[in-house]
Amino acid sequence: MTLTVRELDRLSLAIDRIHDRWFDLDATIHDPATREVRIPFWSEPTRKPPINRKTGEPEPFDQLLVIHDADELAVADQEHIGTYSFNDIRFSNQQVVIRAEPNLRIKCAVKHLYIEVSPLRDGS
Repeated sequence: MTLTVRELDRLSLAIDRIHDRWFDLDATIHDPATREVRIPFWSEPTRKPPINRKTGEPEPFDQLLVIHDADELAVADQEHIGTYSFNDIRFSNQQVVIRAEPNLRIKCAVKHLYIEVSPLRDGS
């Protein structure tokens, strides 16, 4: 089920869906043409990113966070470790800030709040 957030009072619903879920920063896409930031992530809250025990490879992502109308993407990555756990999302002064652990911040300028969290479909 897709969760759409356009009002600040619904932002906590998106935070509930992503908090403690893992994502790979290298899989994050900012498309200036569509003005979207797309962050695929794993839906289960775990202590570590999910790994296939047989292959040793990461499991496929199954959820997608999309920030619409996004410009000026900036990433502050102090750890450079690749996979991070979402902490929260903040919105103020026409800016969306995603905080993740350890020590990662993803910021983008937006004209208004418009975020979607949904199951990842093939080709997304």
